[in-house]
Amino acid sequence: MSNKLPIPVFSERETYISCRNSQGGEIRATPVRLTRFAVVFEVYNPYSILQLSEVLSEFRITMGDRCVFAGRAVVSNLVNTGIMLLCEATLDESWLDVDLFSPITQPLRLQAEFDAFMSEWRKTRAVIPEFKVAVSDFQMLLMDLRRWLDQVELGVRSEPVGVRSEMERGVLGELEGRILPEV
Repeated sequence: MSNKLPIPVFSERETYISCRNSQGGEIRATPVRLTRFAVVFEVYNPYSILQLSEVLSEFRITMGDRCVFAGRAVVSNLVNTGIMLLCEATLDESWLDVDLFSPITQPLRLQAEFDAFMSEWRKTRAVIPEFKVAVSDFQMLLMDLRRWLDQVELGVRSEPVGVRSEMERGVLGELEGRILPEV
């Protein structure tokens, strides 16, 4: 029997970022891409305000139950998609356990990491195909509906300011009863 502790295995679902913006607001995010000097992450909270060149304090990257980075980051790029904020930040040299990213030097750990990845992937694959198709179709309907409604909104916005709000109410009244049953 070995006295070695089990090798921790991490999945992408167990990785998250937490930090504070310059106003002291707490932010929790999901990493999309991670390198030694930069991270790209998604922020879903619409009240989390970030600005270019903003210093993010108490910046922590946690994988599983281990904090692998604790320091500060500086916002270098921002993209607001409407439903989320995509942020890129540069990291200082505050890595706590860089070896976490090097399972290639430990064959058993590399195999365990791959097995954990496949286990997580199989969970999403276990969803019945009909459900996946239904969700995909619904997503396409919502995307196309949004695009069409954007065109309608452009038409309303081109009207004179005085009649715009009345026209908006009229359009909403006409479409509400038709859109909701379809959705």
